[in-house]
Amino acid sequence: MLAMSFSAVCYVLSNLFVHLSFLYCIGTSIDIFLFTGYAVAGYALYTNNEPSRSKLIVLSLPFAIFALLNICCPTWLDVLFFVAAAVLFAYFLYFGVALQRREQVLDDLYADPELHSLRWIWTVIGLFVGWWIVSMLFQFTEALSKWYLCAMYTYMSGLFMFVFAKVNNSKQPVSLATQQEFENLGENQNENADQCEGHNVARLIDLMEREQLYLNPDLTVEEVVKRLGTNTKYFSAMLHDELHTTFAQMVNSYRVEKAKDILKHTDTKVEFVGERCGFNSRQSFHRVFVKTTGKTPAEWREQ
Repeated sequence: MLAMSFSAVCYVLSNLFVHLSFLYCIGTSIDIFLFTGYAVAGYALYTNNEPSRSKLIVLSLPFAIFALLNICCPTWLDVLFFVAAAVLFAYFLYFGVALQRREQVLDDLYADPELHSLRWIWTVIGLFVGWWIVSMLFQFTEALSKWYLCAMYTYMSGLFMFVFAKVNNSKQPVSLATQQEFENLGENQNENADQCEGHNVARLIDLMEREQLYLNPDLTVEEVVKRLGTNTKYFSAMLHDELHTTFAQMVNSYRVEKAKDILKHTDTKVEFVGERCGFNSRQSFHRVFVKTTGKTPAEWREQ
């Protein structure tokens, strides 16, 4: 946002003082390079906040080149701007497809997978396409062209704030290695199941029933695997092939049973029950409870 403010100052000064017209090129170059911010946000999400410095540099390089070309050849602005937008759109599509694959294993990674879903990245892609349409409409329509910069800054500022608010509010993810391991487990699932040790099942049940790990609202598969002293391959095989469930289903089944007990034996208000059972939000508690029991918490208490 500070960089966008600086580029806006460059535009204002270039319009007020003729001898500072070169600032217009600098301002547009900054705007082109700002596309890096979206790319970096997408890459940080894709790598579960474990981005490689070298890959970040490679990711930013096209926009740095486009920005420098704009300063050297200001007449190329329109072409460079739309080429940079096309490159960013290609990045978005790549990250969107990659993150979609991640969505398929969320139930195996988190107790509350909805909080870690990144489906909103498709909203960003849609908004970006919308910006492209708005940009062309304002830039190439004579009556609207004088409002082009105002429209662009308003739209892009909103998009920036949406992306970084989502990134800032995202929960702490599991490590990238764990995520990728679960993504690749499908092909070896049967082989892994043969290597599972039966006592791990008993130990897992003990962790859930006696130590009540499910009460941790931010519980992840990594914590459970660490407590079991095993690894993600064996743990995934144990859940799918021996217990016939996913990590999220298992944890939430314990939470729902705890909620039933509280609803039956105490006068705790329904809106506070989910928090006591390990759910991150009332909405999550209500959704899981209804899905499991077919009734809302209030209905279940009254029956």
